[in-house]
Amino acid sequence: MSAFSIVKGIESLTNRLSVLSLFNEDKVRGLTRELKLQGKKMSSLEENLSKGRADLKWVTNERDKLLEGRRELEQEKKAWEEEKAGMEKELEETRLARDKNADAARVFETDVSTLKTQFENLKAELHAAKVEALEKFTVGFDAATTQVKFLHANLDLGGIGYFKEIIDGELVDPPEDDWFL
Repeated sequence: MSAFSIVKGIESLTNRLSVLSLFNEDKVRGLTRELKLQGKKMSSLEENLSKGRADLKWVTNERDKLLEGRRELEQEKKAWEEEKAGMEKELEETRLARDKNADAARVFETDVSTLKTQFENLKAELHAAKVEALEKFTVGFDAATTQVKFLHANLDLGGIGYFKEIIDGELVDPPEDDWFL
């Protein structure tokens, strides 16, 4: 090989190396730009990741609050159900007492009605006994008057009466409120 061809070969290789070097510089610049772009994307992604973590933390806190609220609501619901059961039991006891009292009231009303009937019957019997006693009294009084007239025919018995009383030596009619009918 001649020196010229070697120089030409070296020149050609130098040109190629220059082209390759320029090509590699462009590639490096492009990769640098790409790297910067990827870095920006990476920063953006890291920022989004940070925001996502903050959002996740907020969501987790809110979820925990909601779960706590739900537990409290369940406890309150259980307490209300227990109170409701207690009130329903009390209502049932009140209804039973009311029914028992209503039954007692009906028995009492029946007893009162029976006693009123018995009272009216006793009142009627008392009146009948008074009337009978009065009749016996008048029959006895008339019999005594007849006997006195028989024994003392000339005696005037016109002033005597069934209910007259002797007050201050005189025969007088008693006040009407003393009569027993």
